[in-house]
Amino acid sequence: MIRLLKYDWKRNAVFLLCVLASFAILEIGTGLFVNNQEGALALSIIGYVAVTVIIVVVTIRTYAQNIISTSRRMLPVGSLQHILSPLVLGLLGGLILGLVFLFHYSVSGMFKSYPPFDALLDVNPGKMVLIAAAGLEAALFQLLIFFLAYTIGRSFHTKGRAAIMIIAFLILQNGLNWLESVLKLPQFGWIQFGLYNESGSSAPLIPDILDSYSLGSLYGSTVFELIVCVIMIAVMVKLLDKRVETK
Repeated sequence: MIRLLKYDWKRNAVFLLCVLASFAILEIGTGLFVNNQEGALALSIIGYVAVTVIIVVVTIRTYAQNIISTSRRMLPVGSLQHILSPLVLGLLGGLILGLVFLFHYSVSGMFKSYPPFDALLDVNPGKMVLIAAAGLEAALFQLLIFFLAYTIGRSFHTKGRAAIMIIAFLILQNGLNWLESVLKLPQFGWIQFGLYNESGSSAPLIPDILDSYSLGSLYGSTVFELIVCVIMIAVMVKLLDKRVETK
């Protein structure tokens, strides 16, 4: 998988580095030349959101290119590796962006007077690791939904694959959200717990996560999502081996 990951990186490196350079110019320029704090914060957030969307799009595009490439049948690499390689690439991109945000947050004062950013002031390193792990787990869950929807669409050998992908995505997204609500499992619960369960938090307007959910439900949500992730990966491997054709 490492070899495939290196190939995926080389294929996207120039574009991602250009995005990184543009993002750095935007953030530095915002900090130096925008005097209005609210305007600077808005531009900064737009930059982070844009880069996040780009990382997601590149990850999905890389997966899409991998599974329809003729080399998928020729290389001694299993279907699982074709799923994990772009997934790892996307998660690494998200992790790096998160580290950039933490560095930016630590040296810039623009975030520190707005909730929920000001809640980070009260978060200890242990909770910060918890928030990062929860964020990566949420990203993994969402990316696999995109991957599975695309794979389902590709498994049909007819016209209208795009419509099938959209329908599959909507069913998966809303179906899993409904199932979590029926099971009364919190979404992004660990992130809220990490941010707002500190004594003396500077974001009192947001309720304590433990007022609504127990620690058991937080663990239950994590276990549920990890089980669903394993099931989605197993379904994708089956479809890639049996149904999805290469070009």
